[in-house]
Amino acid sequence: MLMRKVMLSASVHDTDPDEGAAWVDALIERYQRAGLLDDGAYAAMRARSINRQGGPERAIRAKLAAKGVAAEHVDAAVDELREDVGGDPDMAAAVALARRRGFGPFRRPSLSAKPLPPEERRMKELAAMARAGFSFDTATRVIDAERPEDLDEDMAAFP
Repeated sequence: MLMRKVMLSASVHDTDPDEGAAWVDALIERYQRAGLLDDGAYAAMRARSINRQGGPERAIRAKLAAKGVAAEHVDAAVDELREDVGGDPDMAAAVALARRRGFGPFRRPSLSAKPLPPEERRMKELAAMARAGFSFDTATRVIDAERPEDLDEDMAAFP
């Protein structure tokens, strides 16, 4: 981002872009020494946030990679998330998504004049879970649970 600004500024002001790049590199180094830029802390924070919102490990890895976070920071963040959750982070995220969207044991009564048949609604819920990045096994375990208490073991690790 800063390099685009440096390049634009260099072309507008007819200056040397290498000089601006050196300034950016010096700033980045200074901020890292001061602890203001910490990819590891950022990766851990985003991993927890994505998981709390119902994002599976696959989504966490993809979003962090898209932001340019190094693979070792991503791996460390996912490992830390597994320790924090105390189990399968994908299951905890699936339960969170189901709770938020009203899937499976968290279904709300339909307010529609013509509600969907149970099997059609189940298929739509499974499709939504698949689009979110969950495996079929994880999605069916959550969607097919009879009551929220059936997921207590998985939910206990996820506030």
